[in-house]
Amino acid sequence: MDIKNQTALVTGAGSGFGRAIACMLAQQGCRLILVGRREEKLQETAERLNSEKEPLIFAKDISSSMDVEDLAFDVLREVGQLHILVNNAGVFPENAPVQETTVLDWDTTIATNLRGPYLLLRAFLPGMVERNYGRILNISAPLKHYPGAAGYCASKSALDSLTKATAFENKSRNILVNAVEPPFMDTEMHTGGKTPEEVVPELLKFFDPKDQSTRGRIVHLK
Repeated sequence: MDIKNQTALVTGAGSGFGRAIACMLAQQGCRLILVGRREEKLQETAERLNSEKEPLIFAKDISSSMDVEDLAFDVLREVGQLHILVNNAGVFPENAPVQETTVLDWDTTIATNLRGPYLLLRAFLPGMVERNYGRILNISAPLKHYPGAAGYCASKSALDSLTKATAFENKSRNILVNAVEPPFMDTEMHTGGKTPEEVVPELLKFFDPKDQSTRGRIVHLK
């Protein structure tokens, strides 16, 4: 599979799974666009990329429509097109039953985990439709009914639905939209489990330029 010279945007690229995804895509020869809230963390990721191509770094809040609009404008101005979009950024608030979940925690979780991917799809899908090419991967989660995490579970369940709807809206185009449910990993969000580097090789198949059929899938990774 050859995705060399394709441009890939990864959100939440400053640490954990997002950083590992960015490094994997850079090893494949992609030009990386690193997006996250913490610029210093994005710089750390950029320094770890084994790539001849200088990555672009954007410290943006993906839940902000203004930030995403600015991001899309700058990306299209700098690179002209986007081939791969990885919606990885996510938050997991402290565990609490529904009745004790604050409105702020609920809104922040839904805004980051669901509104963010929607805004990025809205921003970059038109270019993919125009060129009849795109590979979009949403990072979901196997936790869909976990006690004490209703907001997180709701956001990821809705992300799965967004994935399928977007995939089928583009079924006549060479645009593949899928989601994966990673296992527990040792990251800033969760302690213990596999390392992100152990999991990312399973993602590569979702970016295959020759694939015409793998769309609308929610794949549980082991």
